[in-house]
Amino acid sequence: MYHAARALVFHVRRTDMDDHERLPVALSQRLGPDYGDMLSQWWEIRNRVDSSLYIPTDLASRATIALSDATVFLAVYRGELQNRGVSL
Repeated sequence: MYHAARALVFHVRRTDMDDHERLPVALSQRLGPDYGDMLSQWWEIRNRVDSSLYIPTDLASRATIALSDATVFLAVYRGELQNRGVSL
């Protein structure tokens, strides 16, 4: 989701936004706050799983939700890029 969002923001703004905190803000400005919030949420969960001794107990169900969210994200990003004339 992160790299797809980064590609969309790059295409719109013509500048790379390789920042996990600023990218969701830029994404929210383009697609609405729900998408920026979801990107931030999954970044926080990923960091917690990567670095904490105490991972969420419902990790399997969160992974299923993450896959679902990623599918939605990619479809929306693809649509936005196609609307801007990008052939995918």
